[in-house]
Formats: sequence, structure tokens, C-alpha cells
Amino acid sequence: MREEQKVTYHDTPENRQAILDICCQVGDISKQQLLSRSRERDICLSRALAAKILRERMHLTLKQVGAVLGLPKKPRHHSSILYLVTMFNDLLWVKDEQAIWLWKAATMKLSTTMSHGARVLVYIPDADNGRLLKYLYEEDYRHEVIG
Repeated sequence: MREEQKVTYHDTPENRQAILDICCQVGDISKQQLLSRSRERDICLSRALAAKILRERMHLTLKQVGAVLGLPKKPRHHSSILYLVTMFNDLLWVKDEQAIWLWKAATMKLSTTMSHGARVLVYIPDADNGRLLKYLYEEDYRHEVIG
């Protein structure tokens, strides 16, 4: 049996928001509904999908995922996130049609929108005493320097 290749994404605020937007698109819900306390199946599945992607593809802690999926002053509890991820994995395991469709649709959209390539940093030491490298580090390696 062929093992599925694990795709990972960089943890940036833009990527976090992109994941939430994609989960809202494929679930056909608004972002307010995704972040709400609603327990409707469509909303819960989209929220669980977002939790699974944030947890497994971005390698965020349960507490960080709770902060992303919660309201600004009321993050979700880490045990709620663990339940969401486990529930979605169980639904995929029992081949729930809606969960499988959401997963496939979201992963297709993620593959085209997310930045998951390797960042390349080329640094040629010169007489700047490491100032360029420090600047690039503070900018989260978002710049390429080609010498």
C-alpha cells in the first residue's frame, strides 16, 4: 500500500487565513459561522476540516489551533480541537461522503494557494557584519537574496 505524502505549509498569518477561507468556501459557510459556537453538521465539519489542516499540515499546537478557530477574546479549548481532529479522522476512516468530499475539495484548493515550497536563502558574507542576515531573519525569510 502506498503511503500518502505529507504536505506541510509554512505557519504564517496569511496561510492561516487562507486555510479558514478555503474551509468556508468548500463548506459553503461564512467565516462568522465557522468561528461561531454553532453545532450544525455542515458548520462543524468545516470547522473540523480547518482544525485538521491547521494541526496536521501546519503542525500547530492544540492551543494555537484553538486561538485560530476561536473568537479573539475566547479561544477554543485544546480538548475541543483534539475532539474535532479525531472526529474528522474517524469520519474519513468510515468513508463518510460529506467528509471525504470536503477533504478532497479543500486539499485541491490548498495545493494551488498555499506556499509550501522550500525557502531558499543565499547569503554571501561580506563586510556588513551580519546585518543582512539579521534583517532577513527578522523578516521571516520572505526575501530571496541572490548574489
